Amino acid sequence: MNEPAKIVAKVVDGGFVDSSRSVDRTIHPNRRIPRRLPRKANASRGAIAPAALVLWVLCTVGTGCAQPNGRDGIDALSTARGDARGEAVPSGDALANTGADDAPPKNNVDLPRFPSISPDGSAIVFSWRGDLWRIGSAGGAAVRLTTHRGDELRSAWSRDGRRIAFESNRNGYRNLYLMNSDGTEVRQVTDTDRPCTLVGFGTDPNGGEVLLFDSTLEGDLYRSPRPYMISVNGGDMVRVHDAFGAHPAASPDGSSVAFTRGQSSWNRRHYRGPDARNVWLFHTGIGAFTQLTDRDGNDGSARWAGEDTLLFLSDRELGAVNLYRMDAAKGDRSAERLTAFAENDVQDFDVSADGRTVVLTVWDRMYTLSLSHADAEPVPIVVVANEDEADNYEVKTIDREVSEAALSPDGKVMAFVAYGEVYVRNVEEKSPTVRVTNHHARDRDIAWSPDGLKLYFVSDRDGTESIYAARVALTRDEVKEEFEKATNPEKEKENGEDEAKEKEEEDDAESDSDNEANDDDDEDGDAGDEDGEDPDDDDDDDDEAKPEKKKKDKKKKLPKELDPDRWRDVLKVVIEPAVVAASHDRNPSPSPDGKSLAFKRGRGDLMILDLDSNGVRKLVDGWDTRMGWRWSPDSRHIAYNQSDMNFNADIWIIPADASAPAVNVTRHPDNDLNPRFSADGKILSFISERVNEEYDLWMVYLDADMESWTDKELEDYYKQAAKAAKKRKPLKVEVPDDAKKDKQGDEPSDADGADDNGDSQDDEPDGDDEDDGDEDNDDDEDDKDEKTEEPEPLDLEDAYLRLRRITTLSGSEGNNEMTAAADRYIFTATVGKRGLFSVKWDGTDRKRLGDAMSVQHLDLAGKKVVVVADGRAGTIETTKTKVEYVDIADKIRIDLQEQASQKFREAARVLGERFYHPTMKGLDWPALTEKYHVLARQTRTADEFNHVANRFLGELNASHLRITARGDRSPNARSQGRLGTIHKRVDDGFEVIEVVPESPAAKGKMALAEGD
Repeated sequence: MNEPAKIVAKVVDGGFVDSSRSVDRTIHPNRRIPRRLPRKANASRGAIAPAALVLWVLCTVGTGCAQPNGRDGIDALSTARGDARGEAVPSGDALANTGADDAPPKNNVDLPRFPSISPDGSAIVFSWRGDLWRIGSAGGAAVRLTTHRGDELRSAWSRDGRRIAFESNRNGYRNLYLMNSDGTEVRQVTDTDRPCTLVGFGTDPNGGEVLLFDSTLEGDLYRSPRPYMISVNGGDMVRVHDAFGAHPAASPDGSSVAFTRGQSSWNRRHYRGPDARNVWLFHTGIGAFTQLTDRDGNDGSARWAGEDTLLFLSDRELGAVNLYRMDAAKGDRSAERLTAFAENDVQDFDVSADGRTVVLTVWDRMYTLSLSHADAEPVPIVVVANEDEADNYEVKTIDREVSEAALSPDGKVMAFVAYGEVYVRNVEEKSPTVRVTNHHARDRDIAWSPDGLKLYFVSDRDGTESIYAARVALTRDEVKEEFEKATNPEKEKENGEDEAKEKEEEDDAESDSDNEANDDDDEDGDAGDEDGEDPDDDDDDDDEAKPEKKKKDKKKKLPKELDPDRWRDVLKVVIEPAVVAASHDRNPSPSPDGKSLAFKRGRGDLMILDLDSNGVRKLVDGWDTRMGWRWSPDSRHIAYNQSDMNFNADIWIIPADASAPAVNVTRHPDNDLNPRFSADGKILSFISERVNEEYDLWMVYLDADMESWTDKELEDYYKQAAKAAKKRKPLKVEVPDDAKKDKQGDEPSDADGADDNGDSQDDEPDGDDEDDGDEDNDDDEDDKDEKTEEPEPLDLEDAYLRLRRITTLSGSEGNNEMTAAADRYIFTATVGKRGLFSVKWDGTDRKRLGDAMSVQHLDLAGKKVVVVADGRAGTIETTKTKVEYVDIADKIRIDLQEQASQKFREAARVLGERFYHPTMKGLDWPALTEKYHVLARQTRTADEFNHVANRFLGELNASHLRITARGDRSPNARSQGRLGTIHKRVDDGFEVIEVVPESPAAKGKMALAEGD
């Protein structure tokens, strides 16, 4: 019979169970660090310069604190080269004593995790940058045992030291594997889609060699893992016992299994409460349990150091987790502390099978501790390893990483946010993708100015979230023109003469057009037809009936810098600050008249920026981070949703100039969100959960007279509104007076501006020239009337009494938008399965447009919906089912250290702004942020980042806090089905013990029953 192998303990992290060779997922605080960390601040990026990351630690002999550690001391690559040449590679003390006498030990393995030690204590395996490495217990150069895109985490040595078990998610899920101690002959042991947390080797009741681990294989309602074992040759995963618990560690003789009960995360520092962890024993021979520790703080992750001795982690002293030893027969009363770390926790440990040596990790270092000497102190291990460029950089294709999209006002250019970068491209097929931003900061919240000249976005590149504006600096055509000038000066001279002649012809044509327009005015009088109808009410086809006018009129070009059409051929952009302050400013929203920019400051203050004076004022004071708003089409009002102190959101409307207080137009104890205006400002729609606590679409007429209209009158209203919506155009570009005068001394004229389309290079007439012809003259007169006519006041005070429900579907509707004419509503809903729908204004004519998509906005005419789905952006018509995708193409090179820095600072900013309070637990949040930021920059994989970030959150000692960085999903991942049976293996298969009600096994013709 094989001698029972000693089992390593496991630690539970956050909601998962982390087992095996590393004690807990709390891997952040370890070493004593002076209050001031030597570093260089990069003011433009708000990040620490990589070259300045030197982490020094003060150590006092006899205190058990960590030794100092510098990141850029020994040259790992040169050491590796020496090894490759067969030269001696210094290890242990030799490395530690390299350089000046007072120089700290130096290593490039800056975040070793989950150490396991060989049975004789001579070698250590640890996880770093997603792979397993092996090193002598005295330190030195590490050898890489695994090389895989997946994460290899906890490990455990077999009793004979010939094999190593380890965790890996290389098949898409965290399963257990075995390999030889040199890294050869890897084979999979478990095959499940539930994460398995390795503890170590052991023996089953029949003496067979098994791996012990914990997992949530059975989908229990109680969210706790159970301890399991599996033969090293594979097979069934069998419970160690029937109690909930984690980190099962078998005694050398197999008579007992130590395990941990309690679900408080090790990340949660200084936790005291009913869910604290404690160490228990399961006596395998008699099936009995003994509780060894009983505290309201955390004790756990026990491992055997001999037949009767247990080592375990506890936070009972010094304000940190340290390593303790106790007699398994005497329990807690025999506990003695072995380490004395006071600032940072012992995170993981393992003990050799001979019970003489412990390896442990604290902060970013590994230590060994001799158990043979009563006064032994932890000794830091210096570890160097070959660094692969692939560990530091990643080339990522972002074609399917789009998270936001915004269509320009003229509908010709799409802006995107993909993987935190801003892009643009012409919507025409095969148009190139142009990168607007190039930074490790996160850029987002894109919005076009109403004239299409600028693209606003938010970036945290300066350390705070600020608003910037991008405009075109250079186009491809302009590059071609400059090239022609440089290579063919004679042709350029001819072009200059042609342009002068063309200018003269334009002036003549303009004079003729003026005279003709004046003649027409004399003959026809008013521009309306005989019935007094407005020509604007005619169909769009009427414009094609006037070819004579189009030939006469000649468009005058805008100054280059004021031409929004340049975005269609953009090559290079210039980025300018719009709102950059110490505060966090987000969600830029230009007013329809182009004079103001609304944005959210901090948690929920609605601010207004005057774009002429650059003055900023607060319109609405608030704290609600989910606050949303929309401008009214005349820019006079803003509708916004905001939660009160009972976390109930209502919709309010306030004058944009703050000339009157806001009016609550929904007034209901259930949430009302996402206000949307019609193009004429007479209709407001939103979603509300006031019925059955499910969100439905609602609306209200802001013109109370419309309440008394007949169905026929409403039909006519929506029909006319749809016609008017088709004629909506981008805001005319305002040409500054000095720019107008620069054009050969010409007097300022509307003709120097673009038409409302912003199309400065087509053949359409300039509708802003008052003498261009009868119809355009009427348009101009109408425009003047609209500018001078005082708008009708909104009927707000009793609006909450006039609300109308549009949808009555089961479940909640979201992603709501409304067409410009308010004749159709767009939303996501569940009808069979989740999808994108539209309905007519009266709730009829529901159409499924496609699967669920993120609705961004509608185009200016309200004809197309801009959507994002599966990382792609496109448009879909409000009554059609085909998405016209506008795809981008780019590959970006990511500095993984800078990316980790960005992710951490962003997470710290969110927590600091939305959760932390200066009086909370006496913490110094800025100092903690800087301390953990240094460690976060040492991470490269998503799992490493989660490890550090959740330790950081644990300093808050608060529940329901977690950070999960997105990692690449393995293409090998395949979910496994569940029958819904509790069963046991018998000779010819499995016998059903119990069938879970409503499970697949309980339904259909093949339903199973107890005893089958």
